[in-house]
Amino acid sequence: MGFRFAIPVLAALGLWAADPAPAALSAAIRDFDGSPAHPAPALLSHTGLYTDFTARPRAIAIGIHAFRINSPLWSDGAAKDRFLSPPPGQTIVPTDTDAYVYPEGTVFIKNFAVDTIYGDSASRILAETRFLVLHAASDATGNHPWHGISYRWARDQSEAYLVDQDLGENLVINVRMGGLLRGKRWTFPSKHQCNTCHFNRGILGFITPQLNRPSAANAAVNQLQALADAGVLSANPVAGKPNAFRWRGLADTAASQEVRARSYFASNCSHCHGNGPSPGDHIFDYFHAETSIDQGPNGDNGAYLDKLTHQGGDGFPRFIYKGWPESSYVLKRMLVRQDFGFNPTEQMPTLATFQPDSAGLRLLKDWICSQGNRPVTACRLPEVQADAAYWDAPAAIRHTPQAGGSGPSFRLTGGLLICPGAPATAGQAGFGDIRLLDLRGRPIGLTRLGPGLFRPQAKLAPGLYLVVWTRGRALVRNLP
Repeated sequence: MGFRFAIPVLAALGLWAADPAPAALSAAIRDFDGSPAHPAPALLSHTGLYTDFTARPRAIAIGIHAFRINSPLWSDGAAKDRFLSPPPGQTIVPTDTDAYVYPEGTVFIKNFAVDTIYGDSASRILAETRFLVLHAASDATGNHPWHGISYRWARDQSEAYLVDQDLGENLVINVRMGGLLRGKRWTFPSKHQCNTCHFNRGILGFITPQLNRPSAANAAVNQLQALADAGVLSANPVAGKPNAFRWRGLADTAASQEVRARSYFASNCSHCHGNGPSPGDHIFDYFHAETSIDQGPNGDNGAYLDKLTHQGGDGFPRFIYKGWPESSYVLKRMLVRQDFGFNPTEQMPTLATFQPDSAGLRLLKDWICSQGNRPVTACRLPEVQADAAYWDAPAAIRHTPQAGGSGPSFRLTGGLLICPGAPATAGQAGFGDIRLLDLRGRPIGLTRLGPGLFRPQAKLAPGLYLVVWTRGRALVRNLP
């Protein structure tokens, strides 16, 4: 009897214990390309991210690798865990510090967690899990090759649910601060919003100056070497380069204030504002290991600080005004925050953030102060409000779709909502029931004044609102 035929017999006698099939990322995730032919699983438990979804703590599946970065992107104070998974048997080629070559089907995963008691990590729960999947073949249709999907975790952490890829979702998460209940805002991006940030550079954090750091498992081993040893990277791009450049986090006091400030700009800004045509772009193009702080992005030996004096706007004379943080346009943009959902271009970053990064602002303020001739004691930064100032009043957890699709040209102007078509009855406008909501999902009553004309029953602040009708939804802006 051959050995392969003996195994079932031995197993039946209890003399052979076959290894269980290893858990791995599902084919549905690996094949996801944004098309109806390859839909994402409706539940996170069906993605294969974890070996046992019910276990606590959950262990990630075979072939999924954790990694850390030096200077994280600001995400309203959320804690983040990062993972990646190349297709089995394939590796990622680190061609330079920012343009790695990924095999088709590479998946990046990020978990976002928030503290339900402010500042208490023991109260932390998962809020969102995002996937980015590479399928370059979709370029033929004009789409970006990286496809994003998001899952919203239930408060009890029992499951996470696929977010509408076209609309995204808004969420308010209850958080206790100083014994009071507050509502922390959160946005789950649509696929279009994913591409807004990932269009220019694909994966933002998986680049050499971010990955060049000690391994989490063994501080004596460089993380890039550990990834190469694990078969994730084809090589260690900093091997034999002990002085290879690396970005530094805000709290990494072993690095100079300037290195930390430029690292912050690079990680938070350079994926949109690199060495491009915008006057301020070159401020943030700071991710090549061979480019020193005192060189331009093309190695032209021009001092970077001399390049930071371009005109700003709105009464702020320069993007970065040496010695004058309160007159530096870049800090003004970082301080601005708009209401829930679709943020105007006035705030930076423009998407998925509802409160400024107070620690980042303090570091940048101190760095800008150090560049001028003013006494440091004279330097000041416009007041940064407490986190809770950017959150909602106490409310039950709720989520609403973001606006999307197309429809009639609703308008909010002069304190009136103008709808196309002649309504047959009050509250009708030829498209079914008309509802007006703010972008926190709160309804605003409407009084019908005439055909297609309604008066909101509450005073509307300048900003964006959502009109919902039977066949769709549309964003409208209330003009002052």
